[in-house]
Amino acid sequence: AFSMEHCYQSSLYLHDSTDHESDSFICCPGSHAWEDTDEYISSPDRHHVSVPYTDQRVIDTVSKLIIYSGEMILWDSRLAHMGGYISKPRKNTNGIEVKMLRLEPIDHDNFQKMKDELEQNGLCLVKGVILPEEIRELKEQLKKDISKIYNLPEANDWSEYPDDCYGRINKGGGSWGPIACSKTAWEAR
Repeated sequence: AFSMEHCYQSSLYLHDSTDHESDSFICCPGSHAWEDTDEYISSPDRHHVSVPYTDQRVIDTVSKLIIYSGEMILWDSRLAHMGGYISKPRKNTNGIEVKMLRLEPIDHDNFQKMKDELEQNGLCLVKGVILPEEIRELKEQLKKDISKIYNLPEANDWSEYPDDCYGRINKGGGSWGPIACSKTAWEAR
C-alpha cells in the first residue's frame, strides 16, 4: 500500500446512490494510469492528494458513480477519487460539471473480468455482493449497536437518534458518509 504500486480499495453500498445529492463515489476513470500525477501535491502521509481541477483530463472524465444497494465498487488507490456528494445539480464546489456514470456491473464470481476492468479503468462495479435480507440484518444490528454505544433506547427509525450518533456531514476528501465516519461505526465494528 505504501509504495502506491498496486493497492486496491472497496466500498459496499447498503443504500442506493443514484442521483447528484446522494453520498457516493466521484472519480476520474483511467486516472490510475496517468503518468505525471507524482507532480500533484500530497499530504505527508499520502492519504490526500490534491488533484488540480483545471487539468483537462479531470474536466473530461470526472464522474459520479450510480451504485445500487448490494453492489460494491473496487478501485486502484492511484485512481483520482473522493467520496461525497455534489452540492449543486451537475456542479461540484469548483464548478466542474460532473457526469453521472453507471459502470457495467460484473457478477461477483467473475474475477477475470474484475481484474481486466481494474487494469483498464482503475475501477469496477461488482453486483450481487450482498442480499437485501443481509442488508436489513446489518442495518438492524447497527441500530442496536448505536443504542448500546450511546446508551439510548432502540429507535424504530434512524431519524430518532441524535445527530451526534452519525458523525459529520459528508463533503468528500476522506469522509465516507454520515454513519461510516462516526464514532458509532468504529465502535460497532
